[in-house]
Amino acid sequence: MNLYLQIMHKTVYPSGSPIPENANIFEVDDCFPLEHGGLNIVPGFYKNVLISRIFSGKSDFRKFDFLRDHMNNIFMSKEMTHMLMETFCKIQRKYFVLLRFVEKCKYRKAKTQVAEDLYMNPLKEGDAGVFAVVQCGKKYLFSLANLIHYINVALSHAPNFFADPLPIKNPYNNVVFNKSTLYKIFFAIKSSTYLMPVVLYYFFMVDFNIDKFQSTFESQLRDIAIDNYLKNLQSEYLHHGIIRMLKEFARKIRINEAFPKERLIEIMRPYYRLYCIHIYAMDKYKKIQAGDELRLKLGRFYKYNPAFGRKIYKHEHSLFGKKLLVNFNDQHPPFNQAISIEHFMKNHSQYICESNHHVDIFGDDSDDESEASEQIVDAGHFDYDTSEEDEIIDDSEEEDEAVIIDDEIIEDSEEEESIAESSI
Repeated sequence: MNLYLQIMHKTVYPSGSPIPENANIFEVDDCFPLEHGGLNIVPGFYKNVLISRIFSGKSDFRKFDFLRDHMNNIFMSKEMTHMLMETFCKIQRKYFVLLRFVEKCKYRKAKTQVAEDLYMNPLKEGDAGVFAVVQCGKKYLFSLANLIHYINVALSHAPNFFADPLPIKNPYNNVVFNKSTLYKIFFAIKSSTYLMPVVLYYFFMVDFNIDKFQSTFESQLRDIAIDNYLKNLQSEYLHHGIIRMLKEFARKIRINEAFPKERLIEIMRPYYRLYCIHIYAMDKYKKIQAGDELRLKLGRFYKYNPAFGRKIYKHEHSLFGKKLLVNFNDQHPPFNQAISIEHFMKNHSQYICESNHHVDIFGDDSDDESEASEQIVDAGHFDYDTSEEDEIIDDSEEEDEAVIIDDEIIEDSEEEESIAESSI
């Protein structure tokens, strides 16, 4: 603040009057004259007020508090407030010009401490996608991709789905980035070809206030935490979660214990995401919506292939006899509902009721999903059939007998071993 006070004194008294040790607004002497500039003595008096306020308490001087107090003073005319604001703007302009000059000098003198990214690829200052940060007299080069990763990890930190964002730090020295650096990073990403991280945009909207960020965007941070949880969850835990989801929402979809786990995870991952949103999301409307969508999709899934997850025994006949082949029924409908081109071209301007908010505009061109796509294209108005839900959720007393289809045996009962032995 000492530099700011020096600039203020030189701006208010450009004649070069020395700085008094204790200025008193009621004392006028040769080294502290009243300069009214052809108006009247009052503007000069307020100059003395300014200088007196500055040098009476240098340590706790607050420039914007001083400006607000005097701009709202009912005894000041428009001419005086205009003069005060004009003087304040001149001081600010000179102050920030000097700050920019000092920053450039520090930047030029700083030695490069790190010039590689996380993959040890060399970074060159000035290249596209390279951002330089000066901290503690050292220069650190980052690729914007690495910075985006650091920011996402810090701001989306949410143990047990409870938002607990961390300050964004320099990973090389563990020093927190100051606000000016955060603004520079934000605008560097914005002007680049990289997508702006959602969490960084939210952080920017609250002026990088981490308390407001946590309280204002807690629901959005919970949704991001759910996605990160599913992305990083181990296959074994994900498989158990999917089985738990099916027992709760679709008991008639029975998965054989020997069904390949990776294949089940690949098919059921998007359904499990809806389940996690239904269980853990903070937004009540989103929870209800995810639950309804999950029931609808699992109902469509069961209707498409009631025997999904069953083990299939098939006899293969050859010249040397017959051979028993074991396979699993993994036929399933596409998770994303395909829509027609006409629908896609109109949904930006018309409200079109859909039973599925996750759509795939290229679904008609898919070879492996063409059969299922023909059944669900443009499903129209969402009309949830509760009878279908009851049919899926409620336990039934149906048989566990083997189902024979074209010389195939679909088996999911305890007699599986006896069937295999009798077929050999």
